[in-house]
Amino acid sequence: MIWLLQLINNDSVMNLIFLIQPDIVSQVNEDVVGTTDVFFDLKTVILIVAILVLVIINLTLLRMLKKSNSKVRKLNNKPDYSHFKNIEQNTYKTKIENLKKANEELKKQFFNKSKELRVNNQSEQDNVLNDVNQEPLKDEDPVVYDSFKIEKPEVLFLPSPFEDRKFSTEDVSKERTPFSLYKIKLNSSKVFGDLTFLEDADLSRALNSPDHYLEKACVYVNAFNIEAKGIEVVEAGEVKLENNDWSIIQKVKIKFI
Repeated sequence: MIWLLQLINNDSVMNLIFLIQPDIVSQVNEDVVGTTDVFFDLKTVILIVAILVLVIINLTLLRMLKKSNSKVRKLNNKPDYSHFKNIEQNTYKTKIENLKKANEELKKQFFNKSKELRVNNQSEQDNVLNDVNQEPLKDEDPVVYDSFKIEKPEVLFLPSPFEDRKFSTEDVSKERTPFSLYKIKLNSSKVFGDLTFLEDADLSRALNSPDHYLEKACVYVNAFNIEAKGIEVVEAGEVKLENNDWSIIQKVKIKFI
C-alpha cells in the first residue's frame, strides 16, 4: 500500500515537472530574447553616439585647418621689405666708400701740394744764392744807424712738424700760405725764436688729425675737443735751429674753445 502511494506520488511529481517545464523554458527564452534586444539597442546607441562624436571632431578639425590656412595666406601675402632694406644698406655703404675715396684723394692732393711748395721754396733759395754769388761786389756805403728805428724781428711760417718736436727747414716760408699753422719769431741771433700757433688758421686739418698737426708741437691745457670753435695760445713755445731743423725746446700751450 505504502509502495503504491509512493509510486503515485512519484508519477505525479514527474507529471508536474513535465507540465511546468515548458512554461519555465518559454519564460527563460523570453528573458534571453529581451536581454538580447536590450543589449543590441544599447550597442546601437553607443555606436551612434561615437559616430556623432567623430563627426563633431572632424568638423572642429576642419574649421581649425581653414583658420590655419587663412593665417598662412595672410602671412604669405604680407609685403616683404627686406629688399628695400638691402637697397638702403647698399646705398649707405656706397656713400661711405665714396667719402673714404674722396678723403684719400684730398690727403694725396695736400701732400703733393706740400711737396710742391717745398720744392718751390728750395728753388727760390737756390736762385737767391746764385744771384748773390753772381752779383759783383760793390763798395759798401757807410752805414748810418738810426737810433730811433726799431727793427722788426724776422718771422717764419711753417706747416705741421715732420716728427715730434721738429720742423724741417725745407717747410719754412717767409710768407704765410694756406697750409701755415705755426709761426716763429726769430731773435737777433737768428738761431733761437718764439714758437706760436696761428689762431686764425684753418683748423679743420688740425682738429681731424691732432696727433699729426698739434701734439708734436703743442701741449693741451684742457681736454681735446674735435668740435672746438677755435684754439687759443696760452703760452708761446721756443725753438732752436739745429742741423738744418728747427728743434722745439718748449712746446706751445694751447686751449680749445
